[in-house]
Amino acid sequence: MANDEQQPLSAQLKALRAEFAEVADRSKKALAQMDTAIFKADMAELKEANNKVLDQFTVPGNRASIAGHDIVILINKSKDMGDGYNSPISAAIEAAAKMSAAANGNDGVVTAALYDAGTANHLRLTDSDRTDKARAKTDKNDKNLFGITREIMIANTSDKPAARTKHYVIISDGNATDSLEATAQLIETTLRHNPKVTFDFINIGTAAGNIPTLAGMVNAAAPALAPAVHHVEKSEDLWSALTAVVKTRLGQTQPSPVVEAPKAVAIPASKDGAAPSP
Repeated sequence: MANDEQQPLSAQLKALRAEFAEVADRSKKALAQMDTAIFKADMAELKEANNKVLDQFTVPGNRASIAGHDIVILINKSKDMGDGYNSPISAAIEAAAKMSAAANGNDGVVTAALYDAGTANHLRLTDSDRTDKARAKTDKNDKNLFGITREIMIANTSDKPAARTKHYVIISDGNATDSLEATAQLIETTLRHNPKVTFDFINIGTAAGNIPTLAGMVNAAAPALAPAVHHVEKSEDLWSALTAVVKTRLGQTQPSPVVEAPKAVAIPASKDGAAPSP
């Protein structure tokens, strides 16, 4: 019979191909679903990891305390800050990048810049090539602060709306190489014109340096606004110091808790219906 006749080879191959195509289509859809699941898992794990970091520098139990805050980390680029991955400058860059990634998506912004000769160069913390170059050796040992504090003062004058709170953290070996008096005056002027700005210094190394003297020259309007100076001997301790600084500042600038007004108490009427005499 015709049905019992063997199909031509070409027809058999076409039928086989159709079967493979169907399997391939199902596999393609399954792979797409798996890729989506992998992406979601990766994002969930990344968010969890970032949240653990966020918990280290936000108000305990309140990750949202970062909202509305800009943290600007200024790192000295000088010979004394070293070079390579085991140096103070590298520890500062890594800490800034870690904090920036954790704050992303929470209405908090963490940025970083290298400063020398009184100018600041913004760091693209998500660009590994640029951060590698930032760790490169330099023969310059300039630690001028006047230029960058002047720029900070101009950016935060009283005629500009201060919708967000800005926290400046200056990381160095603890020394400034220009006029302490002039720099202190710029910081003081900024603090007095804009209550939404804070300054902190973190010094890395064994030498005390002159930064504590600089901070002591600033006459802040309130003790809580006075620049704080923190010292760590080793680069490995920078992360704990930086997170403690930021956590303190975020805690200081939280809104006061809302206290409900006491409910009115009804005054009982006397037997004749009149209110009792006081």
